Amino acid sequence: MIGPFPSCRKPSWHFPYDLLCLILDLLANDKAALCRCCLVNWEFNRAGSRVLYSEIVLWPSFATRYLPRHRSPATLRMFKFCALEVGSSAVVLNSFQLSAGYLPHPPSLKAILEVIPAAIKTFETLQTVEIFPDSDHPFTEILTELESQPSLVNLRVNSACTDEASAPLLAKIEGLRQLELQRPTRAILQLFSDWLGRLASLEELHFTRDCGSITPGLLRSFIPLLANITGFSLGLSYSLTDDDLFSFLAQLPCLEKVQFRYYLACLLLSIM
Repeated sequence: MIGPFPSCRKPSWHFPYDLLCLILDLLANDKAALCRCCLVNWEFNRAGSRVLYSEIVLWPSFATRYLPRHRSPATLRMFKFCALEVGSSAVVLNSFQLSAGYLPHPPSLKAILEVIPAAIKTFETLQTVEIFPDSDHPFTEILTELESQPSLVNLRVNSACTDEASAPLLAKIEGLRQLELQRPTRAILQLFSDWLGRLASLEELHFTRDCGSITPGLLRSFIPLLANITGFSLGLSYSLTDDDLFSFLAQLPCLEKVQFRYYLACLLLSIM
């Protein structure tokens, strides 16, 4: 945990907590400013650290996303700090986000993938996980650790986590309220009906990006298992017609919000 400057001793007076709460509320989305506030005094440090460490985001900025990997800001030292040092504050960690843009090439990648699963074990209050690795990154150990996270309720992954090796591990995760699968693969869709049957608390289901693997028959097979769904998203699938889509949506009684990418087929009329 970040500590105040050595010259900052515990004061004999207390900073007004009502004012402190207002400041933290204003800085909740400004991590850099919040980090500096944690160095002001002990009151700021105790309160600000809980907000600062409630979320770990390892995500490339627009400026660095397209840089060569060896110039990327990702280093093993940074990962060890975020995964192990922050792990000491795991009692307040709620969200963990990881993008492929922050992953270096081997051999550093192997060391990083050993650090993250070990750290996830200490994140006892982890509620939201977003993992978007490249297809050549082995993330099976991380998925195995997520299976044993009782507080996990929101999960977002891409197709690299739904290949033949990872799909069975992903389908073991239960207790979710929100699930997003980017570019769902056939491997995970073959297991999805059984997985849905064990996700009794699921409220939102989102298939995003390329959803060509979702066919009309597969979509209809999900209907009996989605009676409690309030939010649904569907990416682009050329095999689905408007009849398929709207017939499916009409059979979701609790649906409150929907988002989908739709391909409007042009039907050519034959003139005799």
